[in-house]
Amino acid sequence: MRKRTFLAILIGVVFSMINGCAPVMVSVSNPSVRTATNPYYEVKFEPLKQGLRSFVVFELIVTNKTDVELEIDWNQTRYLYNGRPNGLFVFRGIEPGATQSRTIPTDVISPQDTFTRIIAPHKLLAYAPFREQLKQDPDEPAFSGGPIPAGESGILLVVKRKDQVIKEKLAVKITKVESEQ
Repeated sequence: MRKRTFLAILIGVVFSMINGCAPVMVSVSNPSVRTATNPYYEVKFEPLKQGLRSFVVFELIVTNKTDVELEIDWNQTRYLYNGRPNGLFVFRGIEPGATQSRTIPTDVISPQDTFTRIIAPHKLLAYAPFREQLKQDPDEPAFSGGPIPAGESGILLVVKRKDQVIKEKLAVKITKVESEQ
């Protein structure tokens, strides 16, 4: 009986060591941040992991360099995947039906001000199981950003200045690499 117990413990230790040293896949971005500037604004677009192994959201920072208000048109702004439009971005505070009806309110950036928003591609949202939705605070969203796939991910940012529409494309290349735990 002792031999069986010893053998079972030994096998358990060996499997634990194998699992503990096994590489896991993590996302990396090249470049880690994409920036662009023009006479109207400076923009920064960066994928974020939020404590996970994969990127799940992006941080968008726009600095208004003018003396007039700028507006981000979220109904025209698109998530780009491998160079092609792949739906809208969503963020905290959007009414659930606004993406379907294309009535997402614009964000206004005051002159010489900086605007920051965490955004996620609508098509990649991860929804909490229904039983978890029932337990959570009603003010918390029932979804979160889902894993952003490997490939080129970006934004076609649409900004309005008075009657002028300014479009900016920014993209990063996301790859999966092995990493020790």
